[in-house]
Amino acid sequence: MLAMNWPLFGIVFFAVGAVAAFVLWLIHRSSPQDNPGDWPTTEATIQSVGRAISSGRGSYPIDVGDFSYVVNDEYYSGRATISRSFSAGDSKPKDLVDKKFNIRYDPRKPEKFDLSESDVEGYIFYPYDDFLMQDIDDI
Repeated sequence: MLAMNWPLFGIVFFAVGAVAAFVLWLIHRSSPQDNPGDWPTTEATIQSVGRAISSGRGSYPIDVGDFSYVVNDEYYSGRATISRSFSAGDSKPKDLVDKKFNIRYDPRKPEKFDLSESDVEGYIFYPYDDFLMQDIDDI
């Protein structure tokens, strides 16, 4: 009779392990450090603005900006694509140099940042993709 229970024991052991793995995954997934909206903020400064062109079919020029920020006395940098909103008026993207804005950064990897709430003087910043862009003007 004991030999007949081994397959049942194996199934129960596997099911409990799968449920435990799923619960651990849910806990890790909901960690505040994994949600950019919960990351700490810091002030970034736009260092330069230039132009890049998208790769592939339908290539078009786009404004990009390089910025820097400090976390725990360490300097980090990033690049963003810049899009004009209706409130930009007569300003030019180059007018953004030395402007400051807030970004969120990953506390475990400060070089990783989030631009989701970045709006500077009528311009909106989006993540820059090195794979899809190519510099055409000095940055």
